[in-house]
Amino acid sequence: IKTAQDFQKIEKRNLIKYSAGGLRDFSRTAASNEVMWRDIFFSNKDNMIKFLEALDDEEKELFGKSGGDIEKFFEQRNAMSFEQWYESVHGEYMKGFSSNIFNNLDKNLNSLGITKIKNDFDSLFNLGEAKIEKLLIISHAGTMSALLSYFLDLDLFPWTWRKYLPRHAGHTTLKSSQISSGHFFRLKEFNKVTFLNSEEEKTY
Repeated sequence: IKTAQDFQKIEKRNLIKYSAGGLRDFSRTAASNEVMWRDIFFSNKDNMIKFLEALDDEEKELFGKSGGDIEKFFEQRNAMSFEQWYESVHGEYMKGFSSNIFNNLDKNLNSLGITKIKNDFDSLFNLGEAKIEKLLIISHAGTMSALLSYFLDLDLFPWTWRKYLPRHAGHTTLKSSQISSGHFFRLKEFNKVTFLNSEEEKTY
C-alpha cells in the first residue's frame, strides 16, 4: 500500500482509487497463516532474500532456514502473548502507528474547535466551540481500529480490526451525547453496506 501511495504521488494519478480488489486482497496477505508464509518464502526466494536484507527485525533469522523452520517461526510468532508481541519490533511499530494517528487527530480536531478531555472514567470531548456538526473520516481497517479506540475509549490491541471486522467500503457512524462535563461518543451504526449493489462487494 505504501508503495502504491508513493507511486501515485510520482505519477500524479489516483491509482489506489481504481485498483479494484487486487490491492485489497494482497494487503490482507500479512494476516495469513504460517503454512502460506512458508510457501511464499520458497516460491519467491530471490525477492524474499532482498526483502529480508532490508528488514531490521527477527525475520532476518530466516536466512538459510528449512521449510519446517520457517513454518515453526511463524507458528510461534502467531502464538505470542499480547505482552510478548507488544515488546517486539512489530509492537513498537504499532505504538508509533497509533500514536501518530492520535497526535494528528488531536491537532486536526483542535483546529476544528474540538478538544479531548481525559478523566478518571472515560474520554470526553468539549464540543462547545466546534466549528462543524459532522466529520467524515475515510480510512483502512487498521486506522479505523485506532479511531474506534480514540473516540470510544477502547483498549487498542494488535489486529483490533479482526475483532471489529470492518467491511471494505463499510460505513460506521458515531454520535455524540452530552453530559454535564462534556460529550462522549457512542457507536450508532457499524459496517453499513446496504448501499452496495452486489453481495460480492460486501466483503471483509
